Amino acid sequence: MPYERDEVLARTELAELCDEFLGPRKGRRPSATWPCPSAGHGPQTGRTPPVGVFRTHYGEQRWRCHGCGAGGSALDLVMQTQGLDFAGALAVLGRRSGAAERPGQRPDRLASAGPRPRPPAPVPTPSPVIEDHVAACEAFLWSPAGRPQHAWLAGRGMGDEVLVANRVGADPGPRRMARAAGLPRGGMGIVLPVLDEAGRATSFQTRYLGHPRRRYENPATALVGASPRLAEVRVAGPYVDPDAVVVCEGILDALSAAQAGQRAVAVLGVAAPNRAMADQVVQRFPHERLVVAFDGDPAGRSGAERMAGLLAEAGAGDRVAVLEVSGDLNDWLRASGERFPAELGAAVAAGGAWAVACSSPAVGDAVETIWYRHVLVDDPALARSNGARIESALEAFSAGRPPPPATTATAGLDADLGDFAYRFALGDDRAAVAADLDHARQAVRAWTAELGHDPPAVRTEPEIPAMALARVAAAGLEHAGLSLGVGR
Repeated sequence: MPYERDEVLARTELAELCDEFLGPRKGRRPSATWPCPSAGHGPQTGRTPPVGVFRTHYGEQRWRCHGCGAGGSALDLVMQTQGLDFAGALAVLGRRSGAAERPGQRPDRLASAGPRPRPPAPVPTPSPVIEDHVAACEAFLWSPAGRPQHAWLAGRGMGDEVLVANRVGADPGPRRMARAAGLPRGGMGIVLPVLDEAGRATSFQTRYLGHPRRRYENPATALVGASPRLAEVRVAGPYVDPDAVVVCEGILDALSAAQAGQRAVAVLGVAAPNRAMADQVVQRFPHERLVVAFDGDPAGRSGAERMAGLLAEAGAGDRVAVLEVSGDLNDWLRASGERFPAELGAAVAAGGAWAVACSSPAVGDAVETIWYRHVLVDDPALARSNGARIESALEAFSAGRPPPPATTATAGLDADLGDFAYRFALGDDRAAVAADLDHARQAVRAWTAELGHDPPAVRTEPEIPAMALARVAAAGLEHAGLSLGVGR
């Protein structure tokens, strides 16, 4: 049905449209915010949604993401979230707003009466720049200089076999590793690749460690072509259940499922799941059971229910289940440790909720920042000393005792620990406080212990980093200028 663009936009209340397609708003107008619908935005926690709505000088309502710059009119929002072209989006908003039909429009502006066949999912062409950067970061992770990032991954419960299988890497930052324009430059981080069937990197996400404002960053769109919507991860051995696929909210959660031997795929840009995204999942997994396991916060639960409905509409039918967890899959892995594979396997088999005590994401973010500031230092003795002091302080907070006496040499660390205690150790729910502090203490202990190992003792299977280095050598990247050793 043909509609007049200006009339349709004038009849559409953009904030209400955002509620419908992006989920319930956070805050009140005019400062209300929503998640970003752009697939290139990267994972979003839901705590500080980046999209706002405003009016131009001409009175037209517009939306804009303050994180990645995406934005536009109500028509752009429908096109982004529903995978439609302009005519399809105009038809959707025209029917929704009750606008009058306008006869005599050009045929190419008419929307089809029913759903159109969707084109096949775009296949991203591997960029040499992307592959080179992923390979260099992969090698850096297994070098002595990559020990801090390896310690962080170990603290997150990630085993070496899964890291190697998925070519996870470490980015030391632009000062220590040269890079092409358009690649992330925000500092030290973990590189989480998106791999094709041949194991080549088609894109990646950088998960920054200690960045003051940004947690994730993707390479520029010009380097990756069609932004991938899915990232299937690999397990180090046989699948526990080859007939089930865990659909996750991000690559780190998908790697957590792979750590338990489960097939898993990360859906990228899940702040606003759409039919095009669901179609890609169903096309890739036409017969498997699809178990949606998004974060346990309100935004994650809303996104999981929407994704499950879209998967069913796309042809998965009763093969879809929603796995409700507390926190996210990586929180669950860290909380349960060796019990995690059995717990996740039982939950996937049952296709239902699974309760596990996970720490608050804010606690994890805060202790990670302290560790980044005071343990990732050039002096190994100071790193071990600060790590031990953080552990002692967390044990004291758990027992209700004062932390170790402050000293001039540790004034900055003590100030950060005091702020942490004020935020997280004084709550009325003592059981929740104890769980949060225990998980924080476990993470710091794992990170610091990994940093404290002598290089020969860290590796029990030296062939694993050797495999990564052999792959880098085959790619001809010895020119990277990195000091790479087979042992850690």
